[in-house]
This record gives sequence, structure tokens and C-alpha cells, in this order.
Amino acid sequence: MRADPRQTPTEPIVPASVPAEELPAKPPARPAPAALTAEVPSDVPISASATEAISLLPDDAATRFRARWELIQSGFVDDPRRSVEEAGALIEEALNQLRAVFDEKRGHMQRNGNLPTEDLRQTLRHYRLLLNRLF
Repeated sequence: MRADPRQTPTEPIVPASVPAEELPAKPPARPAPAALTAEVPSDVPISASATEAISLLPDDAATRFRARWELIQSGFVDDPRRSVEEAGALIEEALNQLRAVFDEKRGHMQRNGNLPTEDLRQTLRHYRLLLNRLF
């Protein structure tokens, strides 16, 4: 049976107020299905292969969000309201960062008018990935 691409595994996320030394060292690595992943750092040419796992946010940002999420979830039993408030703030922060990533892609296209077709294909691939995750 095929997994629903809209479902994502529970990930650790940490409140912004948590000191870096209290963050988990590194969440366990797990491969992401190719259909659910896509990353192109803004300083690297867009050239991911069709089978390469990519994410929508830079790895360091994704790691920080996962660590914060883990702490928020673990605090739910003791203080559910606070956990929900922190989760809401985390979502807002993640969406802002995601918007910045896509704004950068759009700005790159506008600044570099005549981009190679492969760059355009990879950008469209990232748009498709985002839409597939949302719907």
C-alpha cells in the first residue's frame, strides 16, 4: 500500500527560548521518500537528480525545527496549552522561512532572466513538491 504524501512523520521541534546546549545532539537520520523531498540551497546551482532526496528547507533549519517540535511534543502532558501555543508559533516561523526560500527562488529567476531549462525544471519540481505536501 502506498503512503499518503500529505502525511509526515512526527518530527522534533524546539521552542525558540530553548538554549542551543539543551537541544538534542542530532535527530536520528531516516531516509525520506523521493516523492516527499526536495532541497536546493540558494548558493548552489539547481541540479538535483530525479532520485535524489530533497527538502523544502535547508538541512540546518529543518533540524532545528524538528528538535523544537520534539520538545514541544514532550511538554504536552505537563502543559497542553503551552505546547499548542509553542507549536503555533513554530508553524508560523517555519512558514515564514519556507516563504523566504520560495521568494529567493522567484527573485533568482527574475534577476537571471534567461535561465537554463534545467534550472526552471528543478524550480517547478520544488513548487510541485510543496503543493503535493499541502494537498
